[in-house]
Amino acid sequence: MKAFALALGIGFALSPAISSAVTDELLPCAGHVCLGEEASSLKDIPWASASGAVGTKLSRRQIRHLETIYKGRFDNIAPFLQKGIFDRHVLGELHGIRAACRSHDLIGQFASEDGNPTRVTLRMLPDERGQQTWRVVAISREFPQAKSRAQQEKVRKMLDARYGRYDIHRRRSEPGRAGYLYAWLGQPTMLLSLTLPIPRVLEARFARHPLCESPSRLSID
Repeated sequence: MKAFALALGIGFALSPAISSAVTDELLPCAGHVCLGEEASSLKDIPWASASGAVGTKLSRRQIRHLETIYKGRFDNIAPFLQKGIFDRHVLGELHGIRAACRSHDLIGQFASEDGNPTRVTLRMLPDERGQQTWRVVAISREFPQAKSRAQQEKVRKMLDARYGRYDIHRRRSEPGRAGYLYAWLGQPTMLLSLTLPIPRVLEARFARHPLCESPSRLSID
């Protein structure tokens, strides 16, 4: 039977200011990418080119929509933001975005050293003071080499052994904690996600940035 190297680990601590939870839990990693990690440290990953956005011209309506989400300089990566994708080029330009005024994800892809397709989701996260940082909020990895049922079961057991402590079915979900799920999506798939504060809390944090407007308060009184 072919040996499967997961190339996964555990070892990133998230600031309580981001998590809004008192926890010193180490967050899981997939190779050199960890949940909660800042995007600025990911530039050496062999990201696949986000060619789907190259040469795309946005309409004025699409640009205005992006301007309601992001504040700062992003003209040269606007098509990537609109499509919600990133690569090494986009990572190098994210510094021009000074703030996000609501949640919006960017997804990048790379193949692990063993050839396993990996997807990473980035999001600009505000802390309790409203200060924002691009961080990894989700990681998924597929294992296409596991073709037989025996191989697939072996991958599942290896993942469960390493990430069972984060299993979403075995622990209470709290902001700042990691969640792990093994799924069958046509092939064995590992899903890691960072539990975030509820939308109402995140909206209030986004609104604390001076470039963002406070959400309108609805009332029938």
